[in-house]
Amino acid sequence: MKRGDIVVLSSAGKKLEQNFRCRGGFGIIEYVQGSIAEYPISVKWWKEDMTDSFNAYFKRYEIKKMKKRT
Repeated sequence: MKRGDIVVLSSAGKKLEQNFRCRGGFGIIEYVQGSIAEYPISVKWWKEDMTDSFNAYFKRYEIKKMKKRT
């Protein structure tokens, strides 16, 4: 994953209670730190209705790239 990718929660990420604010929304990766960081991926996250945005931090397995809709 790299800066600018649009992401959603993976099935593993949806199971974690700490990600309750992110369910149903999407995010854009702001930066990826080295693998030493506990939560190396910083994401600007929006709720599904786009009424609220916030910064969230994830491990790689908690998010996946959003599929293109045609």
